[in-house]
Amino acid sequence: MAITASTLQRCGNGGAIFYLPNCRTSVYTTTIMSHHIDINNLSEEQLVELNHRIIERLKLVARARSTRQLNNFNVGDRVWFEGHDGEKIKGIVTRLNVRTATIMTASHRWNVNPRFLRKIEDLEAITS
Repeated sequence: MAITASTLQRCGNGGAIFYLPNCRTSVYTTTIMSHHIDINNLSEEQLVELNHRIIERLKLVARARSTRQLNNFNVGDRVWFEGHDGEKIKGIVTRLNVRTATIMTASHRWNVNPRFLRKIEDLEAITS
């Protein structure tokens, strides 16, 4: 049975506590923002369905964040990011992909998540 709005019912006094049949307010609930979902009475199938929905939602949120961050950059921007060894790597944005920016350095091409990128002007302001 899939979890749908019709299978969730209100329980408790006020607040947003949701449950499946046989709600007991004394049982453990998982808090999500201001909503409580009682996972103790869910079947394995329902838990798997809930897990898939959570994963899909997290992917959507991550894609939206990445898209917002990519909007801060344009092709041709001079940028820097920190490499695995802590070294500051400088390059130029050559392409904006769906979730990453392609950065060309003197010796390598990198696909970098925009959360790791900083414009060169930011680096110069920090070191000045």
